[in-house]
Amino acid sequence: MQPEPGRTDLLLRWLLRLGLAGVFISNSIGAWYDTSSYMDLLRTSFMGRILEDLRPWVEFIKYNDLIVGLLILAGLWPKYVLAWAGVWLIGVTVVRISATLFPWV
Repeated sequence: MQPEPGRTDLLLRWLLRLGLAGVFISNSIGAWYDTSSYMDLLRTSFMGRILEDLRPWVEFIKYNDLIVGLLILAGLWPKYVLAWAGVWLIGVTVVRISATLFPWV
């Protein structure tokens, strides 16, 4: 017996929301408890080359990721929140790749 397509879609959407929210919330928690790792990552990325003080970015990560994760969970403003989440994850990917493959320090 197969589940109804509508119920399967709803389940898949919830699983994606929970997973994506978990990524953002856990990253926020990591930035709160291990700030130095985030500073090191930013310092060795291209951002360390163009910005002198990276602390405001780590503070932004703490709050941004927590808020985005909670908004995804709540399902508020989904088009805007998911668009911002996508843009933010592209930025995170660029920072991570630049720190890993092209360390500036």
